[in-house]
Amino acid sequence: MLNIAMIGLDTSHAEIFTDLVMNPENPHFIERVLIKAAYPGGSGDLPLSINRVERYTSLLRDRYHIEMTETPEEAAGKCDAVWITSVDGRMHEELFRKICPYGIPVFIDKPFSVSSDSAKRIIDLAKKWNVPLMSSSSLRFGENLQTFLSAYKGRIDHAECIGPLTFEMTQPGYFWYGIHLAEMLFSILGKGCESVQAAVRDEMEMVMCEWSGGRTGTLFGMKTEQADFEAVITMKDSEKHLNLSRTQKPYYASLLDQVVNFSKTGRPVPENEETLEIIHFIEAVNLSRNRGGEKVVIQTKKERTGMGRCET
Repeated sequence: MLNIAMIGLDTSHAEIFTDLVMNPENPHFIERVLIKAAYPGGSGDLPLSINRVERYTSLLRDRYHIEMTETPEEAAGKCDAVWITSVDGRMHEELFRKICPYGIPVFIDKPFSVSSDSAKRIIDLAKKWNVPLMSSSSLRFGENLQTFLSAYKGRIDHAECIGPLTFEMTQPGYFWYGIHLAEMLFSILGKGCESVQAAVRDEMEMVMCEWSGGRTGTLFGMKTEQADFEAVITMKDSEKHLNLSRTQKPYYASLLDQVVNFSKTGRPVPENEETLEIIHFIEAVNLSRNRGGEKVVIQTKKERTGMGRCET
């Protein structure tokens, strides 16, 4: 039995993940995983966090009989792996810092962090304490997207990722919901985005992205309707359209399959280097939006070491 400590009971993911591993009636039930202990947490200045903690704490305690702890450390000390599900990306570094000395695998739900500086410190802490570390949006693991990517072996020239785009003041720009679109795009094109340019409109936003080797990507964020998550992938001689919101297996169930495997093996998908690159990517998108749609060049890892994050 894999014993999990869940930290941060202020999101629907806490309920969804728990049901997937502790309700045998769930059609996507994952066997031999137990949420053994949980720390409720919550952010007082984020209503979407603090106003939901009591509900999810009561649900996990009363329906699933999960032990609630007073500190993150107490929960981590009872388990084999930690899932940080706190909805507030600003809290992730602090929570990780408290539990990394236990040296067990840690999954951090999206957003990994809300700044590249914080993301880098989290990754450095993981290396210092030899902690296996993983973070990802569920959209990366959409069933039909992964089926296509595993079967297609040719060159992908362009990808368009479409989906809902909402904002939260405490989570800068695309760190709140735009991260889903970013994860989808990186799952298709991989690392190596070199520049971004955002166009902001009342009803939608478009981000044009240039990759190494002449590849391109575009994000379409829909702000006025509950859009499906979709991807349009262009190859040399064909085009593939995928609707990730209308698959037999929900993308959050596919994500948890990966998280459970990581919790057992310590092998993250994606690698931490790509996760950090996605955080830099989102910062560049936010900078382009804030500067009225200027093109922002994303610097390489070597350039960032001496020169900062990005330039226009």
